[in-house]
Amino acid sequence: MLAFEGAFDYGPTLAGAFVGMLWAFVDGYIAGIVIAWIYNRLAR
Repeated sequence: MLAFEGAFDYGPTLAGAFVGMLWAFVDGYIAGIVIAWIYNRLAR
């Protein structure tokens, strides 16, 4: 049994879907910049 059982009782919402979508794009953009920077460093 978890100590926090029932504490995270949230359901999916349209607002949450948009926030998650925005977060995924920002996170993917930053990860892409980092991966491209590492690739360019190693490709020299």
